[in-house]
Amino acid sequence: MLLSFCLFACQQSQPPKSPDEPIKDVVVKKDGLQKEALEQIDKTTVVANTIYISEVMAFPSKVDKFRGEWIEIKNPTETDISLEGYSIHSANDKGISFDNNTVVSANGYLLVAMRKSPKGNGGLPKIDVLYKNSDLTITATDWLELRNGDSVIDRQEFAKGDLPTGRSLQIMANKSTCAAATPYGDGDLGTPKKPNNCG
Repeated sequence: MLLSFCLFACQQSQPPKSPDEPIKDVVVKKDGLQKEALEQIDKTTVVANTIYISEVMAFPSKVDKFRGEWIEIKNPTETDISLEGYSIHSANDKGISFDNNTVVSANGYLLVAMRKSPKGNGGLPKIDVLYKNSDLTITATDWLELRNGDSVIDRQEFAKGDLPTGRSLQIMANKSTCAAATPYGDGDLGTPKKPNNCG
């Protein structure tokens, strides 16, 4: 009699379950949403606090490619970042290495290009780092990596058609991209060392 009462009481003490949505499933779904939200927050935080490749001009129209190609790096943080040990690489290229004198200012930009003179590079603003065509050349189907030692800090892949002629590809912190619409220098479109205007 006592055993029967216990079994009945124990069963009654369990929380009722909905036949359509078990309590266990609700907890799992809630935890899943929380995990997904945290992962998204972490991803956004990492991107927003790391230097990254923010703009690429691969095919200028107002000057020859080997003169007018350029890459912009953005520092979205509140601290100057030394590029000692950093490098930029593309497919089948030697790459560009930075020395300990190369610094990206807080909330600033670093412009890397093949030619120093505005008369020869399409009218770019002051160039921070020069590189040779033999060290790096961006092709129509290519990728760029910003590395710190052997660690990849940022990677951008380009499929055919992603890099328009006469317009830079602008890359936002969340990795969304757009073709530039603002003219600079001799008339190509881009915003070297200035904020991107996607959206």
